Amino acid sequence: MAGKRIKELDIIKGAGILLISVIHLVYRPQNGAADYLLRAAGWFLISVYLMMAGYSFSAGKRTPVQNYLHRLRTLVLPAVIIDAALFAVGGAYCALVHGYTFADWWHDLAVTALRPELCTHISPEWGSGGVLFNNISPSWFIWTMAFTELVFFPAAQLCARKGRTFRLCAVGALTAVQIPLYIFVSPLPHQLQLIPLFTAFMLIGAQLRDSGLLNREWRFNIPVTALIAVICLAAHFGIFMLGGDESYYRGQLGYVGGFDILLTLVQLPVGFAGYYALAVLAAKTRLLSRGLVWIGQHTLTILLCHCFFGMIAADILQTYIKPGPMWYVENAGLTVTPEIFLRSLAGQISAIACSCGIAVLRDRLTQRKTAP
Repeated sequence: MAGKRIKELDIIKGAGILLISVIHLVYRPQNGAADYLLRAAGWFLISVYLMMAGYSFSAGKRTPVQNYLHRLRTLVLPAVIIDAALFAVGGAYCALVHGYTFADWWHDLAVTALRPELCTHISPEWGSGGVLFNNISPSWFIWTMAFTELVFFPAAQLCARKGRTFRLCAVGALTAVQIPLYIFVSPLPHQLQLIPLFTAFMLIGAQLRDSGLLNREWRFNIPVTALIAVICLAAHFGIFMLGGDESYYRGQLGYVGGFDILLTLVQLPVGFAGYYALAVLAAKTRLLSRGLVWIGQHTLTILLCHCFFGMIAADILQTYIKPGPMWYVENAGLTVTPEIFLRSLAGQISAIACSCGIAVLRDRLTQRKTAP
């Protein structure tokens, strides 16, 4: 099937990264309604980004090795360059503003690369990083995706030859392998113990592509589309309330043991139907859809940069830096006041604007390199 961008998928990516930035940077009362809604959204978004990565796979165009070399160039290398730049600039910034020493900078660099799960075995005090680590750590997802694709590319190539039934059986087998790994294996760096589940998400995406379902015309009118969105998103929230947890970065998918894996798999199609219906509605508004599509096409840069710029904005606004010990102000015995909320919201908006600026700069540099 010829490669074709689906506008609604880019809209989901764009809206998703904006939601992620709100989760990371905007304060809300712990365990309040907004907190639960955002956490449910975060639970879905990790799985759907992996599924959409699988959707972009096209069998037969490249060998697994060629696919991975392509991803090294388009995913891993840009992430390394951006993180290196953020560490260089951030090290100088934190030395001036947060009293960082070279030892603090080196410590945060090590924890970012090795992740807390490994660093705690090197030295207990190395398990948690400082403010620079906390605001660059969203890069964990890029590395987790890259490691997952080492398994996904050969598996997807094999499944493409064997057909849909074989692919569905592969998803079932990966799920069966994942459950005992999730129960008995402690979290590993970059959550490598979750690779079977993440590979299953990608295979589901590859199956969705082969089905051609998203290439068909959406046949429902606006009221019915809105109703589908409401019903599916309400059902997804209900699944989350059964025991879901959005803390993928620390290997926590829920609170019901091995059943967490099944819940996480079930929520993906339910949530996707709801978000896709919303994307169909958003696509009808030209300005909104163009903005979300552009953001969706630059999620890598925004993911890597938004917390870093959020840290600087929080310092300028003289408010709390959310990623880290002050994830909830309740951790310090405080409550979320309108001032705390509004300052964090202003910081989030500033962080997105700065991240988009970096994305524009990347585009221009890329165009200059490819110009004849």
